[in-house]
Amino acid sequence: MADFYSGGRQGTLFYPHTGGTEPDMREEFNNMMDGKWPEVPKAQPIVLRKMRRDDSGVLVGCPCVDRLTQEPDLDTFCPFCHGERYLWDEQMYDGYKVVLRSDVGLSSKEDLIRPGLLNIPFVIFYMRSHIDITQDDKIVELILDTSGQPVRPYKREFLYRIGTAIDLRSDGGKLEYWKLDCYSEERKFLNGLDGVR
Repeated sequence: MADFYSGGRQGTLFYPHTGGTEPDMREEFNNMMDGKWPEVPKAQPIVLRKMRRDDSGVLVGCPCVDRLTQEPDLDTFCPFCHGERYLWDEQMYDGYKVVLRSDVGLSSKEDLIRPGLLNIPFVIFYMRSHIDITQDDKIVELILDTSGQPVRPYKREFLYRIGTAIDLRSDGGKLEYWKLDCYSEERKFLNGLDGVR
């Protein structure tokens, strides 16, 4: 009997080859996201908030930032940065979200704030290799309908700070996909003045 995984006569080639018998991880990831037969599509719409940089690669600050404290006014709505401190552009991509859990519930990051400790759940996003991502960028999760499509007009539901942007590589250093370890960040003006939280 022919070996199913090696593309023998009685079987079909299950994994695309990059050399030897290794699967092409980028192609496997894209097949998972797109739902190439026999898989079901796993991708959902994700917005990447890309921070603007000047010609020297320095983040472009917003005019609302106080010159003395170098902080934005988080209590007053800024129509340019929404309290982010830096100017940004948003672009919609597809990604895959995983909420990290442990035996005792959600895995979390502890933040020390004046009243005490705050537990912030960890979320992992997987993104395709062609997207240019830095640790300064952020992930925005949109409100989706029951079929997984963004509700219109678009509404932001959650904002995530990227704790670690891991460029997963193999096959001679080729970037296969991104793994973004993120945690939730609260914003009063996530959707502008509409629906202030």
